[in-house]
Amino acid sequence: MLKSLQNLLFVIFKWIFRNEEIKIHYHILPFGNQTTSILNNKILKIVHLTDIHFDYYQEQLDNLTWREKLINKIKYHRITKSQLSKMIENINELNVDIIVITGDLFQQYLHIDVDWLTQNFLNKLKSKYGIYCILGNHDERHCDLQQRNILIQKLNESIITILDPTTSINQHNFFTKIKIDNNNNPFEVEIVGFPDFYDNFFWEYYHKIVKFINEQPINENTFRILLSHNPDTIRWLKQDILHLDLILAGHTHHGQVKIPLPSILLRNLSLSFISTEQEKEMKQNYFVYIPLIPIIGYIFKKLPIWSVLRKRIEKFKIVQRVLNVCKNWEWGSGLCELNNDIDSSTLIDRFSHLHQQHQQQSEIKMIYRKSKFNRGRFCYTSSGVGTHFPFRLFCAPEIAHLTVTFN
Repeated sequence: MLKSLQNLLFVIFKWIFRNEEIKIHYHILPFGNQTTSILNNKILKIVHLTDIHFDYYQEQLDNLTWREKLINKIKYHRITKSQLSKMIENINELNVDIIVITGDLFQQYLHIDVDWLTQNFLNKLKSKYGIYCILGNHDERHCDLQQRNILIQKLNESIITILDPTTSINQHNFFTKIKIDNNNNPFEVEIVGFPDFYDNFFWEYYHKIVKFINEQPINENTFRILLSHNPDTIRWLKQDILHLDLILAGHTHHGQVKIPLPSILLRNLSLSFISTEQEKEMKQNYFVYIPLIPIIGYIFKKLPIWSVLRKRIEKFKIVQRVLNVCKNWEWGSGLCELNNDIDSSTLIDRFSHLHQQHQQQSEIKMIYRKSKFNRGRFCYTSSGVGTHFPFRLFCAPEIAHLTVTFN
């Protein structure tokens, strides 16, 4: 009787916190090109995956925590093996040029069955020109340097290319260049991978990568993609890199919970965390679905009643986790267009200051394009395919299909 009741509770739990169907969201990114270029009338198709949070544990482990044993017993997972199998079918049918994964393949490294994910998911994905991946904060959770290197070694043995400047396993490789043969008229795509924004060594490698990128000769026939797990990096990337076309990020899950708010209210409030995509929705719809987390952060900082209690409340771990998910939510949800506001003279001054601040007084040599043109700059932050806490509301997990067009 007790066992039957226990099984019934598990079924109810699984139904309440059931995994939502993973949707494919299609986006067209129009890049205007004002010069004669072989990019004209070309198309680049990208699948963007992020935040898989695979959490199946290895079998016959006696040292699992009670939470890990509970997850194994009730068979609730942040993403299921059946979902992953369906994803393989959906992605391979799209027949895209490249697949990129912006981190958090695993909920954590410790005890997770990494081999299953590489053999039964990653190795079965298909694209014309490869799969490129960076690590996220969860991939390195409870993970020392040796374990991190083992993880990267296992991923390198699959068909994906890991872009990570911090390890010798992949020769500190964070940059790759691909030649896309589009109707026998090839063009180049550069992909650059950044470490997670909140890693202790982020700034050390950030400046090395940015210095390398800005010293790379580039012309109008090259398309440059930057991969960053956390969209907070965009605040710096959009200012510090002389040329970029597209930034892809994850981490936020779009908050996992969204609430509908009246468009007229949002327009009058002029909230700083509203993304470009949400601004367009405000013009078209009466209600817009906004992530709950930045709303909580806005209320926490703005209401006078919190000023007395804020310091005490901020000490709670749950409050810190909510407020620190993302600090720049204007880039934390969906598609955004970045302004072309870089002034190359102030760029050099700013770099000099940043390098002195981090005890790296290196001169940065700037290489400019031979001809100036304006084709826009975009960033896309995906809601991811897995979950962190077991619940989503008005925020479906997604596979992002991005079609880059040049006119």
